Amino acid sequence: WVHLGTQSFITYPNLPPGHYQLRVQACNAEGIWTSENESLHVWVVVHPHFTQTNWFKFSILGCALALVGFATTLYYRYRLRAKLLLMEKQQREAERKQLQLEQQIALRDQRDQISQGIHDDLGAGLSGIRITSERAIRQFDPQAAVSWFQKIARLAGELDENRRSLSWATDPEMDSLGSLLARIRREATALFENTGIQLTMNIPIDFEDQILFGVHRILLLRAVKEGLNNSLRHAEATEISLQILISTSELVILIRDNGIGFDANAVTAKGKGLSSIHKQMEKLGGSAEWIRPSGGGTILRLYAPLPIN
Repeated sequence: WVHLGTQSFITYPNLPPGHYQLRVQACNAEGIWTSENESLHVWVVVHPHFTQTNWFKFSILGCALALVGFATTLYYRYRLRAKLLLMEKQQREAERKQLQLEQQIALRDQRDQISQGIHDDLGAGLSGIRITSERAIRQFDPQAAVSWFQKIARLAGELDENRRSLSWATDPEMDSLGSLLARIRREATALFENTGIQLTMNIPIDFEDQILFGVHRILLLRAVKEGLNNSLRHAEATEISLQILISTSELVILIRDNGIGFDANAVTAKGKGLSSIHKQMEKLGGSAEWIRPSGGGTILRLYAPLPIN
């Protein structure tokens, strides 16, 4: 009970939601109070604020659960993404190591092939010099001495040229298509110097360069040199042309002469040079083809796929 005195109102602050009964008793001027049965009874309903309703509480709980679920999903997605990125990194690292291993194996194979080439070239050259020298000693003839010495000098020159070519082939700074084309241009020019034969070269200077490892460079260089040598020594030609065609996937080399021509099928088995050209191009996954044009002469077509590194 609250005594109001002469006050005609009452305030209940922060009254919780619910149903309430307001009971009021009054007295008159003589101080006589109304009985309990005569008192005023009023039912008062205090409605809850929307933030106090069950649906609001459940909504907040649902939102909280949704946020927790969303955060959990993001977390596991992040963990999954991090795991996938780690797996991709590990896979790339494994691929890099595998590529390094393959490159090491390829370089080892190249060294083996180049070493075998050095052994074969030096062995053949030294054997030729030894045999020629022994013949010159056994059959010494002052009139024939010049020809013997010329042959020895030629064999020694070929040995020295092979040494320079092998040095070029083993230099990693020369592992490019551009280096090969420059070497072919220089070797071809030197080969036909003072021969009286007109050499025409059509070698591109504007092209997209790419890696070309030493063993491939020396195989292509040898095939071209042997093709030019065959035309120089056996074709009886007055004009020889060297043309190189480059595309994104292949390298084509054409050696033409206006000489007497020959039947490639008839001489391949006998000619070591022709057989060597075939073997060298086959090692590159390419081919060598001799063509008899209708106008006479011979065309040697060398084909090699690109890239061949």
